[in-house]
Amino acid sequence: MSDWNPPPPPSPYGQAAYGQPRTEGTAVASLVLGIAGVLVCPIICSVLAIVSGVQAKNKIRQDPSLQGAGMAQAGFILGIVALVLYGLLFIVGIILAASGNNSSSSGLGAVAHILGT
Repeated sequence: MSDWNPPPPPSPYGQAAYGQPRTEGTAVASLVLGIAGVLVCPIICSVLAIVSGVQAKNKIRQDPSLQGAGMAQAGFILGIVALVLYGLLFIVGIILAASGNNSSSSGLGAVAHILGT
């Protein structure tokens, strides 16, 4: 009698075989969160995109069988762009609101007054 067993059948779920490159899940999450940060929820999604992008890049650097460095980088950049963009819009909104409250004071003086300095 032989001890030989045939190899297992391929998985119906499309999992990568041993040794084949696979995409890092946190890289995909970073890209999705980066897009959501620009379009939907700027603060929370952008911060999560930056964090997951850094984690994905570290995992990909450590394991050469992982792919997705471009997605991780894109999510990281989109997260930073969204935070900067919405931060600037927030500052402009404060300046416009402050200048609208008191027409006799300058916009920056009103902002300084609101901030308590």
